[in-house]
Amino acid sequence: MQKLVVVRYNDKTTLPLMPEARVILLQNCHGQVLQAMWALTHGEQDIYLASLNQLQNWITTYFINDAVNTQAALMQIANLKNKDIRPASPKIEALTLIG
Repeated sequence: MQKLVVVRYNDKTTLPLMPEARVILLQNCHGQVLQAMWALTHGEQDIYLASLNQLQNWITTYFINDAVNTQAALMQIANLKNKDIRPASPKIEALTLIG
């Protein structure tokens, strides 16, 4: 009977996932990272932050919060969220001297 039935105990904050759903979740997380990368290259701060927030939400909801890798990923996302992807443009005074 032990080979047929697998019993897992999860706390109330962790939702169980079927193996197929885990693959889809990982693909969705990858998609959020790609979307954040696109927003970064196009200077879209709102999309950048929304993608990172969604990724952070999925990680805290579906992954084990006590794992070292999970905590490291959440810290990296928090660091990325603090970055301004639209820094001020520098003033180029040399061009005004030419004209």
